[in-house]
Amino acid sequence: MELNKYQESAVLDESNTCLVRANVGSGKTTVLIEKIKYLYEQKKIPLEDMIVLTFTNKAASQMKHRLRNIV
Repeated sequence: MELNKYQESAVLDESNTCLVRANVGSGKTTVLIEKIKYLYEQKKIPLEDMIVLTFTNKAASQMKHRLRNIV
């Protein structure tokens, strides 16, 4: 997945928490998916240890669908 420099910095951020706020269509869901994949694949954090929140059913559905590929 190709990310811009802002998206990449959010994915690679080492903080204990991550808040992604951006305009409609800017790639928030993509950033969250890539962040989850990074934590799971690179940092070896189990999915069960993550809490991911989103405020729309559409984003939640997209995230579930995309994450099926990494488990």
